[in-house]
Amino acid sequence: MDPSLSTPANSDPHWLSDEGPARITVCLPCYNASRYIREAIESVLCQTNPNWILLIADNHSTDETPAIVTSFTDARIQIFHQTENIGMVRNWQFLLDRVTTPFFCLLAADDYFYPEHLQRKLSILEAEPRASFVHGATEFIDALGKRVCVHNEGLPPFVYT
Repeated sequence: MDPSLSTPANSDPHWLSDEGPARITVCLPCYNASRYIREAIESVLCQTNPNWILLIADNHSTDETPAIVTSFTDARIQIFHQTENIGMVRNWQFLLDRVTTPFFCLLAADDYFYPEHLQRKLSILEAEPRASFVHGATEFIDALGKRVCVHNEGLPPFVYT
C-alpha cells in the first residue's frame, strides 16, 4: 500500500449479505464534496440489491467531507483517506485497484443512484457476458434538486461489448 494512504475504516473486501457475496463495487472518489456526498452514499445504501461494496477515497478534503463519510458505519462501506491530495485520476485509480467483485461502477460525489440502479446494471451485465460496459439515461438536476433535463431518456441501456 502506498505510504501516503491511510488504512480503510472497514477492510473486509468480501462482504456477504443473506443473498450472497457482493457482486458489484461502487467506487466513489471525492474531494471537498460536503454539499452532496451524504446523498450519494445514502443512494447506495438504499439499493434494492444489497450485494455491493462501496469504496470511498477522500482525496485530502479540507471541508467536512471526511467527517461526513466516516459517519457511515455500514459494513459494506470501506473508506480511505489520502494523506495528501494525489489528483483526481490517481484517486480514481486507487479505488479501481481495490475492486474485488466481478463488476464495478463509478459514482461521482455530486451524483446519486435511483434505488434500482445497481440491480438493473447487474441484470444486464450478467445476461450479456460479453458486455464490458453498460450505461443508461442520465438525469441532470440543479443545486436545488430540480430536474433540468434527461440525456438519452427512453432509450434502452447502452451495452458495449
